[in-house]
Amino acid sequence: RIVRESPHIGSITDIRLCYGKYSPLHILSVSCHGLNRLHHGSIADFAAKQFNIGDMNKAKLLIKGRVQGVGYRWTMREKADALGLSGWVRNTADGSVEACALGDRGVVESLIEWCKVGPPSAVVHSVDVEWSESDEPNIGVFDIRGR
Repeated sequence: RIVRESPHIGSITDIRLCYGKYSPLHILSVSCHGLNRLHHGSIADFAAKQFNIGDMNKAKLLIKGRVQGVGYRWTMREKADALGLSGWVRNTADGSVEACALGDRGVVESLIEWCKVGPPSAVVHSVDVEWSESDEPNIGVFDIRGR
């Protein structure tokens, strides 16, 4: 599976990252096509730039209203993928939708604006947002979790 493409260098097909409880993020390995001529340091630098490691903003969202059974999670994932964000979305037991989005603040804010409207058959009453800084990488994968 291609994770990120670069027209000048090739396609990154896999990146392995190490998280430590008290240490920063470390790139363990990068598997890619078209990077055979680069040194390991260059690959690590390239991957850090491609995956926006550092200075990431995380927004936890709680979307309330008629947001289950209307395709909200699926269309939110499509929107997040189009924006290049990482994160997840899931239904909650009380009928709302919970999500976490990671990326540049302005891009995450674009997703939040979309969440206030949602897909055509949704009726959104409110979107609660809790911001935090994150040292997680934005690898551009946005998952649907749970039910």
